[in-house]
Formats: sequence, structure tokens, C-alpha cells
Amino acid sequence: MSTKQVILIRTDLKDFKGNKVPCGKLMAQVAHASLTAITNLMYVETEELDNIDTQVVYRELITNSNSPLNLWLTGSQTKICLAVNSLEELNKYFDLAQKAMLPCSYIIDNGLTVFNGIQTPTCIAIGPSWSADIDEITSKLRLYS
Repeated sequence: MSTKQVILIRTDLKDFKGNKVPCGKLMAQVAHASLTAITNLMYVETEELDNIDTQVVYRELITNSNSPLNLWLTGSQTKICLAVNSLEELNKYFDLAQKAMLPCSYIIDNGLTVFNGIQTPTCIAIGPSWSADIDEITSKLRLYS
């Protein structure tokens, strides 16, 4: 069986001047989505250090050899960027992915650059998981261009 990750990107995003969001900004958001979907799967443990006002954070990713996550990580790491037309559509697909218990992430830009201080949902990642399971949710979406 094949594995993949899809990233759904809003096509209706505009910067604070009403212009199309720069390509580099969107690429950064896609990278955040992909990586966050993986880090959300990690086991996290923190430890207080004696006499120091800090913590040590341990992160561990545990997979089975035949799991879709392991096969994706050790294989081609297929990623496909798909388009959604609105925040409502982004939220719909995120809800569907969560209900299907697929690994996913929801990215909200902090608004420090192009969104003029407004926190703005930009994209989601679904997977990595079995391609067929992701296709059940996203097969009707078009490629982002």
C-alpha cells in the first residue's frame, strides 16, 4: 500500500493590502503544516532541572515497522498540495481528517508579516497515512497552483 501526506492550502488568502500572499510565505506555511503533523505524533516528556529555571524536553517518535508513518518516513515521503477556497472549507476537511483519526495539523499564521497582526489560518496537513484513507477525504480537491 502507498502512503502520502496532503497539505490543503487556502486560495482566498490576501495580505493586509489586499494582494495575493507571496509564494515564499505560503511555502513556509506548508512546511509548518508538514512538520507539525509529524511532531504532533511524538511522545513528549519534560524534566525540571535542579537549581536551574529551565526544563529539558524529550521528544520521541515511536512507529511500527509496517505502519504508514514508518513507511512514509523511510520511503519517498510523498507530499501533495491541494487547494481549498475558504476558511470554511479548510475547517471542513480538518474536521473530516480528525473524525477519520488521521494524523493532521492546523496552521495559524501569527500575523507578524503579511497579515498585519491578525492570526490567520492558512493550511492543514493530513497524514502521513495510507493514501487510500486520505483519498476518501480529499480526492475531489484540485492541485494547488
